[in-house]
Amino acid sequence: MTRTALLFAALVAVAGTGLLMGAFEEPTRPALDPPTARAEALELVVWDGGKLARWELRVEVDGQSAPDCWDAAFGHLFAFADGDGSGALDRKEAARLPSAFGLRQVLWGGFVTGPGAGPVWDDLDRNGDGTVSRAELIDYYRRSGLGNVLVGAGKPPATAALTDALLKQLDADGDGTVDEKEWLGAADRLAKLDLNDDELVTPGELVPRATYPGATGAHLLTAPAEQVKPSAVADSLPLLVLPLSTVDPLWAAALVHKLDANTNGFLDANEAGLPPAVLARLDTNKDGQLSADELIRWRRLPADVRWVVRLGQRPAARAEIESRSAEGQKAGERLDASFGSLRFALRADAGQLPGKWDEGRKRLTAQFAEADPGRKGAVALADANKLNLAELRAAISSGDRNGDDKLDEKELESWLRVRDRIVKSHVLLTVLDHGAGLFESLDANHDGALSVRELRGAWTRLRDAGCVRDGRFDRARVPRQFGLTVSAGLPASPLGRPKAVGPAWFRAMDRNGDSDVSRKEFTGRPEVFDKLDSDKDGLISAEEAEKAAAIGAPKK
Repeated sequence: MTRTALLFAALVAVAGTGLLMGAFEEPTRPALDPPTARAEALELVVWDGGKLARWELRVEVDGQSAPDCWDAAFGHLFAFADGDGSGALDRKEAARLPSAFGLRQVLWGGFVTGPGAGPVWDDLDRNGDGTVSRAELIDYYRRSGLGNVLVGAGKPPATAALTDALLKQLDADGDGTVDEKEWLGAADRLAKLDLNDDELVTPGELVPRATYPGATGAHLLTAPAEQVKPSAVADSLPLLVLPLSTVDPLWAAALVHKLDANTNGFLDANEAGLPPAVLARLDTNKDGQLSADELIRWRRLPADVRWVVRLGQRPAARAEIESRSAEGQKAGERLDASFGSLRFALRADAGQLPGKWDEGRKRLTAQFAEADPGRKGAVALADANKLNLAELRAAISSGDRNGDDKLDEKELESWLRVRDRIVKSHVLLTVLDHGAGLFESLDANHDGALSVRELRGAWTRLRDAGCVRDGRFDRARVPRQFGLTVSAGLPASPLGRPKAVGPAWFRAMDRNGDSDVSRKEFTGRPEVFDKLDSDKDGLISAEEAEKAAAIGAPKK
């Protein structure tokens, strides 16, 4: 069957809002968090069915944590803007800084911002002394949601339609339900939908013209902040992004408000959903319930789940995930996790941003050379305007450190190095909420297609997930499915493909990439296939192929 078209929506990043100033100036400015009062990882609170957990997602880029990458980027940005080396920025120097929204544009390839797009001065100069310190610059960007992994959420539109289509196709007797016998025949019954005969059933074959997943992380998820209202998609998620600052108290108040069923301003044992031992440690006044002030201390305890995702821009780097738990450590490109009735499929993706920046860097360098045919080593703003080189014109506006309306080679190289740091820092966690998606429940390897093996095992998978009642499938019991992708910038692929497994000959024959070789795919003699297919299920698995390779079984 033909794989469906993939819908890419532009990532819409909503700029964070600081405290709104009233008609009267505040008598004192708020104190800055000390630079060390920040987390080393992205922390998420997840809840379901009266349970609450805190997850830690540490992302490393070439061995450096995402917050460390951002701190280095902020430091380079400050040093570049500080043209006179005074250790503080005046208004003219600060005007060359990108706004927080401008920095977020880098995520989808907006590497330069034009003049007049910088931060508001009062948002930078928080202590009102007429200059901007390095700490104030960092504070500005952190208050605007930068400084750690960005989180974007989306809701694929075809979930219900795919579930309806699957159940309609499988309900052979038309009684409105799908029993065990009908599920056990799923692979044969759905084979008629396989339009391109690749032995996979895709969303586009179940629902014509369906795009899949049909959504990206277009809704920015940020930690709770004053005067910032989350989008409807973000507000519907059973998770909360914790602030980078470990002393920021707003998240605790927001979580109490979210889970406080009896609206008394506290979380009792049932509302909190924490293990008794954890609740006891946090409940400092021993009244059996948690206030927001008590809940804040939760971040001092170890996280319930710890994931480490390693990305890299070096040629030899690869995206991988490491799960650290009481059961031990596991590593790979994909991991599955469950929490109550929620199912999470986490994967690491190299991302689009490194490649886009490589192209952007070369393009800017080429534009500089085009505007400097005499190789004088500098390009005037007028020259860029004359040649209509928009990106170079914007780079001159933000990179002209000495204010002479020119960009020389040294300034260009320094400006590019600052962008190198900013690009390296941009890591995105995309959260796709598929809801109670039957298709996603059956798609065990999360590749966006249902294989023969997945369909044959559908009944067992649904039964184990608690979706069977009185011998029949119960749609209301399908777990809520989430796809989580960690990537450098936007994901290179919305789904990715499972890692190829098995011996070389097996991978070559596995044309549809489902980790099985069928009779149709097998290029050897039928009797050899029969010998390799040790369990006689009509498929050669990677395990069977590896076992045969170990004993020297023939492949022809």
